[in-house]
Amino acid sequence: MQSTTFYTGTSEQVLNFIRDQASASYQNYVPVAIPGAESVQSIGAIIMDNVALRTEFSDLICRMSYMLVNSPKWKSPFRKLERPEMKLGEFIENSFIDLTKVYGYDMSRAESEHLKIELPDIKASFHYINTARVYPVTISRKQLAKAFTSDPAFNSFVNEIISKMYTSEEYDDYQVTKYMIAREILLGRQYYTELSDNYSPQELSEKFRAISNKFTFMRRDFNIVGVANTCAKNDQNIMISADVDAKVDVNVYAEAFNIQYADMYARKLLYDDFDDFDYERLQEILVDDVNYREFTTDELNLLKKIKAVVFDREWLMLIPGWKEMIEDQNGLGAYRNYNLHVEKCYSINPFANCAIIAENGTFGTINSVNFTAPAEFIAKSGTFIQLAATVVGTNIYSKTVEFKPTTLSAWNYKNGIYEEKATGNTLTKSGFLTIKKDSNTNGISIDAYSVFNPSIKKTTIVGKGV
Repeated sequence: MQSTTFYTGTSEQVLNFIRDQASASYQNYVPVAIPGAESVQSIGAIIMDNVALRTEFSDLICRMSYMLVNSPKWKSPFRKLERPEMKLGEFIENSFIDLTKVYGYDMSRAESEHLKIELPDIKASFHYINTARVYPVTISRKQLAKAFTSDPAFNSFVNEIISKMYTSEEYDDYQVTKYMIAREILLGRQYYTELSDNYSPQELSEKFRAISNKFTFMRRDFNIVGVANTCAKNDQNIMISADVDAKVDVNVYAEAFNIQYADMYARKLLYDDFDDFDYERLQEILVDDVNYREFTTDELNLLKKIKAVVFDREWLMLIPGWKEMIEDQNGLGAYRNYNLHVEKCYSINPFANCAIIAENGTFGTINSVNFTAPAEFIAKSGTFIQLAATVVGTNIYSKTVEFKPTTLSAWNYKNGIYEEKATGNTLTKSGFLTIKKDSNTNGISIDAYSVFNPSIKKTTIVGKGV
């Protein structure tokens, strides 16, 4: 058995002992330590400002002292919801077939409508690899070996360094996923329910149970795009903060989701809170995301009111792409570079069920819709334009806007597209207007309305020109 020797002495004695063992270069830069805090601090500053001195100091102190390696390993709680790896390609098409149209049966229609084409209502969303990052580490075995007195200890330390690269990726995966979910909550697009001012754990459990039960029915209000969807009990998950979870007995979850006590741990996703985000690392990972920004104080205060998120396991689109460790040996420098490359898609499935449980007053109201006709656009045949409008509201509210003709009777509607009967002009719900026949004399009256509250809208004449 190896013995461990501990060197004891004052700070000045330890620094001078290290200096005596060091190279001439180290001794030229680092003075002899004399009693007093100022001497120790000045020597510390000299060592920390010089990479070579810092490396030699670390080598020497590791050789003379007892080494404790602190390298905690951790996995993101969201990892278990990860989808199969995207081995080829860059995009995933996610399709949803909505309910088939229904008509009242009338035999007299058979002659005129026989073999009439009725296309299925198919909606699609596309998800792509939107993050690419690399974790680089350089290991000089020649330099590191000086700090160890046995091969097992040396190899174990190197393995811990490499292992930390994977733990770092787990940490970042958690940070990005939590950031994405927080941003989605602030968009106000998901179904929500609020608690009373002085809610109890019992009220919270009732909310869990009510949402879980409603998920099992075919409904349109639990997803972003309003398709008729359902979610069985065994496909439901709950994301809950550490603070709220401490107040709720695990049996409450088991009862709400009608599952065994032991299974609840696999279905419950615990997160710390929405207060702490590692912005320095997020900035690096999401550097190509033009929408990335730090949360404001007001946004963080609203996020603190979120108590739980109940969702279909299909809601999170966490799709791994390329993940590979690449090693490079530099013979001249006698070191090896390790590079862990990771590419992944972080996205939300717009067709899947999700419901947010929050404190009273978290979600606000829609005040108005701002929609102004582009002055330069004239509704001439062959032209088109993408319209835009914004919603103004308080707290968390949906910013989603849809468009429709003001006079619906003059238009036909089919599969999300309005077509004007007299002109053939078309308008999509998203506001893409195509002109088939000149309509600039009177322009086209269009409503932009809040999806969250359709009664709040703004009517504008588009295409008349100035």
